[in-house]
Amino acid sequence: MSAPPTHSSSAPSERVSLYSTETHRLYDAYRNESCKYTRQYVDANKSEVVRDVAIPILSSVATGAAVGLVCGCPAGPPGMGIGAGIGAGVGFIIGSTISGALVYRDYHAWQKKHAGSELEEIVRFFFQEDSVLREFICPIAACIIKTPVMTDDGKYYEKEAITKWIKSEMKAGRDPTCPLTRKHLSLDMLHDAPEGAALICARLMRITHQESQLRGLDRRVVEGLKALYSDLKRFVDRQHDLSVRKTFTMKKQRKISEEQFSVEMARLHEVFYPSIA
Repeated sequence: MSAPPTHSSSAPSERVSLYSTETHRLYDAYRNESCKYTRQYVDANKSEVVRDVAIPILSSVATGAAVGLVCGCPAGPPGMGIGAGIGAGVGFIIGSTISGALVYRDYHAWQKKHAGSELEEIVRFFFQEDSVLREFICPIAACIIKTPVMTDDGKYYEKEAITKWIKSEMKAGRDPTCPLTRKHLSLDMLHDAPEGAALICARLMRITHQESQLRGLDRRVVEGLKALYSDLKRFVDRQHDLSVRKTFTMKKQRKISEEQFSVEMARLHEVFYPSIA
């Protein structure tokens, strides 16, 4: 049996030191990642950044100087000079605040989109390695399927991607075919498949709720899987609720019997909340 921990005076300082080191490490990682996105944003949006910074500051400074100049008129030239200076300073502060808010708004939107795309790319590689999830990478857009549709031959696609594919083929005067099977495909052969999202959701729930499944995964992969699970869970819940309400309406209108209602409710639960290994 190991000896009980001693409560020496050095223990607290060691814990503080370790905590401080870990905190600095996490902060440095966050700062480096933030700086990376900041540099990328400025490089990709130089004209927008200059516009958002220059226009509010210059207009506010000019307006402030003009107002100060007018207010200082009764005191003659010295008063006009002092008034213009004070007005320009106040205008600079107001303009800087406005420009900072504009730049932050645009940068935050860009960062969210860029980081989201980068994160989805990382998660997509995880999907490719998983025996269940690899089926839910759209063969057209090469993205994770979030709004699944199924063709008559049982293939899953992202709804927007396969719809655009069929329309573009028709516009070009070609007969639309399934990219995987090369069989004829039309818009009326696509069927909403929320059960596909339910399968992804069930698999992600199993992965993200078991520590053994997450061990060894990159932090960003884990964050991406949990975010995707949260989004798909809301979609699946909405689709389940719509189907349940439709079934209740059919029962109320006596279009189905009590026994058929029970069978359909059990089927819906199995479809939307499947058990998966």
